[in-house]
Amino acid sequence: MGGSVTLRPSARLFVEGTAKRNRLTLAGQTLDANLFGGRVRLARDTRTFLSAFVQYNESADELQTHVRLNLIHAPLSDLFLVYSERRNPSPEGWRGGADRPGDHGEVHEAAGVLNGRRR
Repeated sequence: MGGSVTLRPSARLFVEGTAKRNRLTLAGQTLDANLFGGRVRLARDTRTFLSAFVQYNESADELQTHVRLNLIHAPLSDLFLVYSERRNPSPEGWRGGADRPGDHGEVHEAAGVLNGRRR
């Protein structure tokens, strides 16, 4: 079961919020897996775009963030800057306090496409 709300206050801005509940039964035990997400897309002009997606997984107590900036400096020559992060927001930390990759905000990927070739 799930639902979403979408707002488009202007031609340049798109905002969406989602919630999804999955009830699973495994080996006679019931587990509820809830996901909450938000998405924003903003077009500054016809050559500059920003998009972001944030999702919280309640059963894993995990927050994922993905942000992408797209700059088109010439036809078929896009430059993308991507930031992705996965973290455990609870005060006790991941598995009782042990750090894991991504807990401190890291840039996982930065890629550019110039003149149709990936660099």
